[in-house]
Amino acid sequence: MVTMVTCTSSRLAPLVSRGAPSGALRPRPLTRARRHRRFPARGVLGLGTGQEFDTFDACGFSVITNLVTPFWVLMVFAPNWKVTERVMESPWPVCLCALVHLALVGNGLQDPEAASRLEFFATQAVVKFSAMQEMREAPSFVSEEWAHVLVWDLFAGRYIFLDGKEKKVPTFHSLLGAFALGPVGLLAHQATIPLWHKLVEGRETRGESREEDR
Repeated sequence: MVTMVTCTSSRLAPLVSRGAPSGALRPRPLTRARRHRRFPARGVLGLGTGQEFDTFDACGFSVITNLVTPFWVLMVFAPNWKVTERVMESPWPVCLCALVHLALVGNGLQDPEAASRLEFFATQAVVKFSAMQEMREAPSFVSEEWAHVLVWDLFAGRYIFLDGKEKKVPTFHSLLGAFALGPVGLLAHQATIPLWHKLVEGRETRGESREEDR
């Protein structure tokens, strides 16, 4: 052990005597990005640990995520509550979320590189998968696309909820599908309608036949 310490000291001695390069033995100061990685923001008003609000795009990303969630909770877990029906019968939940999306689009258009990105999107990203992946390196594109997806998913979920009420069809599974996978929930709802009606008709037919037997 003494030998190892001696060897280590002898190796460090020239470096100390000559003077280490500036900053060589000092920890690098935390840049804004490094501070952000090591100490993530806790969010506004406690809306989830780790949410980011340091840029407009990050703020929009977090806001739209928090904004759509209560409407999904109402439709999935409280579908028969009068408040849920009153809220979701109005188009304003979707319109409110769409305003956040519009704000993100407007912010992205103010970027100095917006024109070149729009050209790249129209000529490359819509036809090439690799180009679409490259587009996702732009923060404004990521936030806009995330809001785009969440607003359309909520639009589909609202349709499923109201259509299920009108046709007296269960929507729990379809709403979960729409929340997680978007169009899959819509397909589940359309498949549920005829199956549920056949099930109800079969029950009614069996009930009538039993009454006749009596």
